[in-house]
Amino acid sequence: MLRRFFATASIVLLPLMLTQCGARDNHNPTISASGPQSCRMCDLRYKMFMGRDLSGSDFSGAYLFNANFADAKLQKTLFKSANLTLADLSHADLSGAKLMRADLTKAQAYKANLQGADFSFAELRQAQFEFSDLSNSSFIAATMIGVNLTKVNAQNANFESALMDDADLRGANLQGALFEDTDLFGADLKGANLSGANLTNADLRHADLTGANLSHANLIGANLSGAKLKGADLSDADIEFTNFYMADLLNAKLNHSILEQTNFCRARMPDGSHGECD
Repeated sequence: MLRRFFATASIVLLPLMLTQCGARDNHNPTISASGPQSCRMCDLRYKMFMGRDLSGSDFSGAYLFNANFADAKLQKTLFKSANLTLADLSHADLSGAKLMRADLTKAQAYKANLQGADFSFAELRQAQFEFSDLSNSSFIAATMIGVNLTKVNAQNANFESALMDDADLRGANLQGALFEDTDLFGADLKGANLSGANLTNADLRHADLTGANLSHANLIGANLSGAKLKGADLSDADIEFTNFYMADLLNAKLNHSILEQTNFCRARMPDGSHGECD
């Protein structure tokens, strides 16, 4: 009778032990088909999780190199300090996920739901986020050099102090986004919607803002020397102490913009004339 009890107990408890995959063997973990998992520091390189519902799981510190999470549900999942280099997150739902200090170098996140996700201090060099929803997400101090954010919805997202040199933000919805002290040197922002965005002290040198909407934006102290702003809309923008040295503002709209100690030295002005230097 006692032997039968222990045999039955083993059958009941075994799946629970496997779900807590990090507790037994981090180098050869077992992940259940669905449901929250706890696999901190696990080695999950090349693993396939396509279409699974792993919402609420904890993969903090896990090695997920080239892992495939396409179409997976990962709501409020923890990926803190995880290595997701070359991982596939296309069409995945990571709303509310925590990816602070994670490494997503060259990761694919095409049309992913990243609403409210936290990428603070994450490594995102050359990551691909085309057409994804990044609204209300956080990228504070993240390294995003060469990141692809084409046509993303990043309304009210926080990119404060992020490194975004050569980032591709063409056609992105960045309305109300925060770019204070952000490095956007050489970034491509053609046709982007930056209406009401905060770009205080942002580095936009040699950035391409052709046709961008910067109406009501805060550009106080921003550096746009050598930037392309042909046809850009800067109506009602605050451009106090902003540097437009040698920028191209041909046909740009400056209606009701706040101008105080703004530097237009050698800039091409909206009417084709050249700005004066003090």
